[in-house]
Amino acid sequence: MKKITYILLVLVWGFSSCEGYLEVEPKNLTVVKTYDDVKTLMGACLSEYTQGSSVSNVSPFYSDERFFKTFIYYSGQLDDEVYLDNWWGRNNRGIFYESLQWYNKNFHSNLWNNLYSSIGYYNTVLGELDALGGITEDEANIIQAEAKFLRAWNLLKLIQYFSPYDRDDLGIPVNLNADDVLSYDSERKTQTEVYAIIIKELEDILSYKTEPTEFSLFYDARLVNALLAKVYHFKGASGAGVEGDYDMAIEYATKAMEGKKLASIDEFDDMFDIQESGIEKENPTALLVCTPFGYTNEYRDAVCGIALYNMPNYASERISNLMSDNDIRNAWVNNVDKSISKFKHFYSYGINPYFFFRIADLHLIIAESYARKGDMAEAKTYLEEFQSNRITDYTEFTGSDVLQEILDERKREFCFEFDMLWLDMVRTRKGFTRSAIDNEDVESYTLEDGDYRLTQPIPFNSELENNNIEQNPGWNLH
Repeated sequence: MKKITYILLVLVWGFSSCEGYLEVEPKNLTVVKTYDDVKTLMGACLSEYTQGSSVSNVSPFYSDERFFKTFIYYSGQLDDEVYLDNWWGRNNRGIFYESLQWYNKNFHSNLWNNLYSSIGYYNTVLGELDALGGITEDEANIIQAEAKFLRAWNLLKLIQYFSPYDRDDLGIPVNLNADDVLSYDSERKTQTEVYAIIIKELEDILSYKTEPTEFSLFYDARLVNALLAKVYHFKGASGAGVEGDYDMAIEYATKAMEGKKLASIDEFDDMFDIQESGIEKENPTALLVCTPFGYTNEYRDAVCGIALYNMPNYASERISNLMSDNDIRNAWVNNVDKSISKFKHFYSYGINPYFFFRIADLHLIIAESYARKGDMAEAKTYLEEFQSNRITDYTEFTGSDVLQEILDERKREFCFEFDMLWLDMVRTRKGFTRSAIDNEDVESYTLEDGDYRLTQPIPFNSELENNNIEQNPGWNLH
């Protein structure tokens, strides 16, 4: 009965006030008495990834279809007119229309709350673990590794979404102590300070000598190295960027890919054949794949749809125009009926798998990092290796702009994959223009290069109202 009682306890734990997605105030702490109790607390969270079952009240943010669709809409990956000309798109017209001008009134607040709620949960896990006596270093490391990895990942997402990319002074608030409900420093830390916290969390895990166990999910050196590669890659051109960031991105991406390789043209067709829900750790495409088929239909709802049951959607010209005839990915946007068809699945519904660290992403991180360092010869080598595994009858890259071609490869490869292309827009500060299909009096809407809407606003009710945090430039919300 202890486990059942404990899970119910997890469900009723909450937050002390509306001031506080940084503040977790656990109730009835006496129930958490033993190492197994803390392990169950962490396991309840991990079951969200492995089973899609809600027992911890901390759902992975990528499993929310609203987030998935909004990022796809924000990054202009669908043909807007065709999207609303079939019942699949019309079912999502509320989210779609609210996203046309890159402001969805509920999106930023829900995203902020989800990420900070998760961090608060991991704070509680680590706090309860620290309070225990009589456990070994290995026992502590097994749980710390999981919690620190997920806390670092959520912190990175917060800074990617809510910190203006070129403003080191406008980082995010951080609280890592569940007991600091009233006394924590609620002001924004600098980007540099936040990145230092993230990197230390991950370096701590790499320093552990403890062997992972069957309980381990994110306690995996490859995953930690991959996350560090993503951190340094995103940080490199940001307000916190320093010389050597791209060298570190190359180093960690190389370590993460040890024993893995890019799928060849012959292997490519099966890379996105997702045949079961939950976790897949041996997927040839990525280090980890989570497919959140869960307890509600929203966990199955694909943003791009499928041709089955007359619900095809079309890729925008921003995507389709990048695909050459001999690019094997051309089938994703230009198959027989011109509908998007990237993921295979065993349900009639479409699916939104979440890839933790695609091998292709790590490879292109290395290519881009060399280009950002000015080593165009090495960047071109990695680019040509990549393209030779995606384009039939390929010989070499004959263009003049290696860096832009690498960025275009990212658009081709990662279309319709959650926030991948949106975060590339954040990094490169590049916007685009779309038709104003909701307004006959306006021809188009434009997200300018460097536009303030590339950064999400700080939610008023969550933090600004109570903690007097400076709003992100450009936003004037109440």
